[in-house]
Amino acid sequence: TDLDLHFAHEFATGATSPNPDIDSDGVGDPWFHNTLDCFWFNKLPNWGTYNPDVEDDPRLDRDDIDGWGPENLNLNVPEEAKAYHIGVHYWDDHEFDSSDATVRVFIYGELDAEVSYPGLERLDMWYVGTIPWAGGTGSFVDYNADGSPFVTPNYVNPAFPPPF
Repeated sequence: TDLDLHFAHEFATGATSPNPDIDSDGVGDPWFHNTLDCFWFNKLPNWGTYNPDVEDDPRLDRDDIDGWGPENLNLNVPEEAKAYHIGVHYWDDHEFDSSDATVRVFIYGELDAEVSYPGLERLDMWYVGTIPWAGGTGSFVDYNADGSPFVTPNYVNPAFPPPF
């Protein structure tokens, strides 16, 4: 199966976002944003300063397409007073049906959170949560305050049609 990790800048969402509101929560979705979502199509976006010596841009180091994982994404220098969105999109099931997903969030090399969702279906978009960054640190926050998962079924961004 092909589950894709998404890591989006806080400016990828909101009323002025160019992305559609596919999950119907009233604001543009951060997923598949051409410049502000780090994922398989945009593996090395330029978010922070344009100075190439400052490592303030995320990078998708590993895009796994065979289902054995993991996908690996890093951001060395987060921007102060920004929040980052984490999501998982079930891009292609390759006729293997549902799949389980686990996201591990490390901050300064230490495991901050491990969140799992059993039984994602093809084209499900799991909004895992956010990492608000302030005072030189951050910590993972579930999308829903009660810890329940937020999954949008049949999530298809018109700019990125699924493979079939």
